[in-house]
Amino acid sequence: MKKNNLRIKKSRTGIKKKLERFITTLTVDPFGYEKNIKINVLRFFSLVAKEELLSQNRLTISIYIHDDNLYGFLDSHMGITRILSRKEISELFTGETTPNAWILDKIKKCIYQISLENSIPDNQLEVLIKIVDCTPTIEFYDVNGYLKDLPIKELVRLVKSL
Repeated sequence: MKKNNLRIKKSRTGIKKKLERFITTLTVDPFGYEKNIKINVLRFFSLVAKEELLSQNRLTISIYIHDDNLYGFLDSHMGITRILSRKEISELFTGETTPNAWILDKIKKCIYQISLENSIPDNQLEVLIKIVDCTPTIEFYDVNGYLKDLPIKELVRLVKSL
């Protein structure tokens, strides 16, 4: 009896296909924007927590658009602690103590973009920034409640594309 020596071609994913899949999901941050934003947000929260005599984990920054202007509030679990100036909103992301109109414009465009993606009027969208386990988190809310998280990596990608 002779065995049938048929070769069955196995379905294998080639290296080219694997690389293509990897490259489409790869995100590179050669200028370190993500790391810098994380450091700046943590630094800002630390400074504000010392000024307000509160734990930075108990603070939340709320940013929204009203009448085409950007507004920010510093909230604690006890309520609104203070209104943030445009300079402070800029400092939150850039670490610079001078207002940066470019970053403020990009934040507004980011809010506009997410409101368009979710079919929500931009004046009903609120950005909450807080520290969870020593990591800055960015969350979006509308009038109905929680909408989505936006990792800093995605924020950097979105800001670059605007």
